[in-house]
Amino acid sequence: MYEEILNKFMPSKYIRDYLKNVGISLGADYIEDIIYYSPCSIDIKLKSLKEIKDLVYDDETNKIYVDEGNSKNVYCEFCHQDRIDNYTEMVNVLTEAIRLMNLDSVFTIELYRSSGEPDSYGGFIGIAGNYDDAVNLYERHVSDYDKTTYAAITCYQKNVNGKYFDVCTYYCSSRITYSVTFNSDYFPQQLSSLQEINVYVPYVPGDILESDGYPFAPKQRFVILDIGDNWDYCCVTAAYVSKKGEVKMGDVKHNMLKYRPYPQISALYTASLFSGVLSEEDRILKEISDYINKHAENGRAIYKDCVEGSPEVVRKWIKDNSK
Repeated sequence: MYEEILNKFMPSKYIRDYLKNVGISLGADYIEDIIYYSPCSIDIKLKSLKEIKDLVYDDETNKIYVDEGNSKNVYCEFCHQDRIDNYTEMVNVLTEAIRLMNLDSVFTIELYRSSGEPDSYGGFIGIAGNYDDAVNLYERHVSDYDKTTYAAITCYQKNVNGKYFDVCTYYCSSRITYSVTFNSDYFPQQLSSLQEINVYVPYVPGDILESDGYPFAPKQRFVILDIGDNWDYCCVTAAYVSKKGEVKMGDVKHNMLKYRPYPQISALYTASLFSGVLSEEDRILKEISDYINKHAENGRAIYKDCVEGSPEVVRKWIKDNSK
């Protein structure tokens, strides 16, 4: 089942093959996270989440320590219950989202450009009486000029006073509803809204990678600086070229890369080794990669010294530290 899930929900063959090789106990924090935050439609996610219920409740990752009753007992009991609570919320969120999609209600449709920028708002499109009509309205609106967009479709319901309030917002493109967020007054959520997953990665310092945030953001390239212990959320760091043409650094697992304002899809789902020709703007990434390839610790030094700024600034630092 583990390999089937990876085949269905992990687009990057590079990551997928690696996770299959290391196995479920070492590959991912929890397999349900890979399903829930994946770039797939919410109905497919819900079906697969229900199919792995026994796997989650058996929870070999945490219960093995609980059953042994060793010093990790209390902590692992907490982790086990937390895992079940999060899994239950995933199922409940998607179940309620799909239920609302099938009701007549008020749905507003707003257009966003797939630029990954804060100013990507494309305007209000209209109002529909059900979700299917809302999607159809969005599709008709974009069909003639631009498919590199996505829609934020918000469902409104009447409260006890007869006034409409926003219940949840769906994010969709090309008739695929990727994710949903609920109004906390309607459905208090504990799940992260940052679309982060925690998996081991096959990267090594100096690797130049490309990820694709479609339909929420364009492709982006970055060079791995350090992978740390390859487990902690903040351990995998990278350098990228910002929109202003400056070299910046961020945590890959936190999606703190070039297009971070709308991280609806984790970069880990699509990141693969880049083998093409870098643009003039991104050429500094190759120079950073070459410097790191001389000694893996060089990447950690770049991060530790916070070497950011114009390509010229980075080139000077590399030159000064290559002696």
